[in-house]
Amino acid sequence: MLERSNSEERGMISGRGVVVRVSILIIALMISSVAITSYETRTIEPQADWEILVDSYDWEIDYWEDIAFYNATEGWIVGTGDVGTKYEDRSHGIVMHTSNGGVDWELMFSEKDLTIWQMEVVGQNTIWLATTQGLLHTENRGGYWEYSPGTASLYPATVKFRNSSHGLASISKGMKYTNDSGDSWHTLDNWNFEESLYKINFVGYDVIWACGYSGIFRSSDGGTSWTHQKDTNTRAMSVLNETEAWALSWGLGVTHSTDGTIWSQDAIVSGWSYQIDHYLDMEFIDEDNGWLVGSGDPAVAYTPDGGSNWYAQMASSPRSLRAMDFVNETHGWAAGWNGVIARTENGNQFGPRLIKDGDAFGVMGISTLRIPKSVGLVNIILLISLPVLFLVERVVFVIRRERTGLVRR
Repeated sequence: MLERSNSEERGMISGRGVVVRVSILIIALMISSVAITSYETRTIEPQADWEILVDSYDWEIDYWEDIAFYNATEGWIVGTGDVGTKYEDRSHGIVMHTSNGGVDWELMFSEKDLTIWQMEVVGQNTIWLATTQGLLHTENRGGYWEYSPGTASLYPATVKFRNSSHGLASISKGMKYTNDSGDSWHTLDNWNFEESLYKINFVGYDVIWACGYSGIFRSSDGGTSWTHQKDTNTRAMSVLNETEAWALSWGLGVTHSTDGTIWSQDAIVSGWSYQIDHYLDMEFIDEDNGWLVGSGDPAVAYTPDGGSNWYAQMASSPRSLRAMDFVNETHGWAAGWNGVIARTENGNQFGPRLIKDGDAFGVMGISTLRIPKSVGLVNIILLISLPVLFLVERVVFVIRRERTGLVRR
């Protein structure tokens, strides 16, 4: 009778252990399934809509080089085009302004044989342009424009202001600075690189990021000293804070730094496997939401999770883009070749999933499933807790068996 009771008890204990383990496994699978399903459901939400405000060849524009909005209604755009002289003569530098979100545009400045490299909107009334003829600016919203002496550049140039008084400009492979709102520009002697920069970014008073033909540069002391961090042709940057930034390498893809010094391996974002797409501009408005635009496939790519997944928002054919600007995670504009200007008011929606680093099967919209951080955390907890619970259950079983043995003796 005693052996039978012990056997029955062992069976009951073992049975209870199986029930406990199975129950835990079922609960774990339910939690993971709910998390993954909730994430995957996002891919079938309404796709982002890009409205074509000005289509290719509507105007006699060769290309738009830069676009910037002060708010959701007021913006500026610069490029090269004809301005109604001759269709063959498309060498005018053009500046246009909108006050209704890009629906209508007004010509504010044009000059023949002028290339406008880049634009900086310092305030609602103050605009600076980096051009072949020099730094050009207005302080009355385009009513009057003036060049700064000694700032002409035959090479790509850029200008950026930390505030209304302090600014930097990359001119003729050198660096100039101003401390008086651009009234005077002086050579920055501490810049020791013969480099044409595409972008300059300020973070507070000390940290400055810059990118150009030879890579990425960073200063942590307001421009007194500089370090060369990456030596690949970097077309664009989007800086979030002193340590985190994104960069776009020409023909190589997207790279990311979280500590201000080390950059991740370039990741190609493409509609087709093993295709190198040429994106020309990028913007991240926070650590999660970012966009790419260019002549790649697609013309607009979007990530909602810090680059883990990318989605197509606009096909590249027949439109290719060169520049974009977002004022928040929903409202953005893009512009490019042959005068095209597009706008979205739901820029944080999705589209077909893109291939990253040539994974999947080279089919548009298919790529390796990447689980979001929240789901990954759940799975890590489960992977740790399940073995622990199993060991606890086995220890309890052994203790009970030993106690039963003592009672039997």
